[in-house]
Amino acid sequence: MISPSRHDDGAQYRCRAQLDLGPEGPQPHPTVTSEPLNITVHYTPEFLPGNDTVEVSAGSDVSLDCSAEGNPPPELRWTNNTAEGNANETTVGRLRTLNISRVTANATYNCTVTNRLGSITKQIHVLVEVPPQQHPTMFSTAPSTPGTMTTLPATAKPKLVTFPLELNPPRVVVRYGDSVSVNCSTSFTDHEGMGWEATFGGTGFEQEVNVVTWTVDNLIDWTIEPTCYITLIDGEQPSEVLPVILY
Repeated sequence: MISPSRHDDGAQYRCRAQLDLGPEGPQPHPTVTSEPLNITVHYTPEFLPGNDTVEVSAGSDVSLDCSAEGNPPPELRWTNNTAEGNANETTVGRLRTLNISRVTANATYNCTVTNRLGSITKQIHVLVEVPPQQHPTMFSTAPSTPGTMTTLPATAKPKLVTFPLELNPPRVVVRYGDSVSVNCSTSFTDHEGMGWEATFGGTGFEQEVNVVTWTVDNLIDWTIEPTCYITLIDGEQPSEVLPVILY
């Protein structure tokens, strides 16, 4: 009895019979071999190894690969959770590539593979890398009095200061309906307070704290953009948006 697996697809089987008439019979023993039997094994699609997360600089192009095998040969289809029109597909053998130009936002793309025996879906997350920003601050070298303006000498240079906010983790990938929690902290002491602004999980303005936490127990907002902000004593209010991918 033959129990072929998917790895036997395309293999050949032969049946061989041997007649053993004992030591007095003809030597070697007479044998007969059947014609080859070609085996076709049908099986559900299976993804070949590949990356599930791709990082890209804002404004750059990116190609996402999705490859699978199955018998009958499966059909591959790309979908995503945004309405971008800057993508096109190419197919070479079992590899179907989605080429996206000028990526500007995080997104999740779905590769669905189907044949008559079944269907599977794989998600690939595109994370847009935002370069860190430095905020120049001008400091005067002499005291000023009301009604007067103090300017820097022509040779003076602006002093670069560290951005006051740090997100931990700096971005999140969350399954639809799962919980999420992110800390926003500062090492600055000269501030009035800080907080999170978000459609879900906002904290409001909290005074005399160095850490605020954005927490959502059941995240279902596909377009959420939580923003951490801090109010400095000079009135400035730097902020940082947390990149969130919901899949």
